[in-house]
Amino acid sequence: MSLNVTTVLYRVTFSQPFTGGNSVAIIAYEVQIQTKNGTWLIPQGCQSNAALVANRWCEITLTTLITDFQLVQGDLIISRVRSLNEIGWSLYSNVSSQNVSLCNVPQPPVNLPIRVSSGSTLTSIYIRLPEITGAFAGGLTILSYSIQRSRDQINW
Repeated sequence: MSLNVTTVLYRVTFSQPFTGGNSVAIIAYEVQIQTKNGTWLIPQGCQSNAALVANRWCEITLTTLITDFQLVQGDLIISRVRSLNEIGWSLYSNVSSQNVSLCNVPQPPVNLPIRVSSGSTLTSIYIRLPEITGAFAGGLTILSYSIQRSRDQINW
């Protein structure tokens, strides 16, 4: 089982279970995520649907992990899965061995950008952006910045 992070989704991926030569088809899966207090919940879209059976993955939104599971930035996302055939539900898998920490969008910079006078011209300015790291970076590397200009601090 693995957990991959996209922009705002966490994807739990798992392999088809070993059947020991049993030819009974898997008809459903159930993925559970552990909440902050240790209980297990099933995220929406992570139980008994055709796409889950065909693809063996489900995606959970960042908002769901924060609101429904009470996880905060830096918490490990711990998952497990079980399968269903016509005989019944399997036991749950071991918890995922590839846990990832919950990440979030970066926070606004604490310090303002600094204008660098050398190299600035009438048509361009050079600025030094403050470094954003750790919790302020949302747990991931900052990929780009958006710089906006306002003459009245209302219209950007």
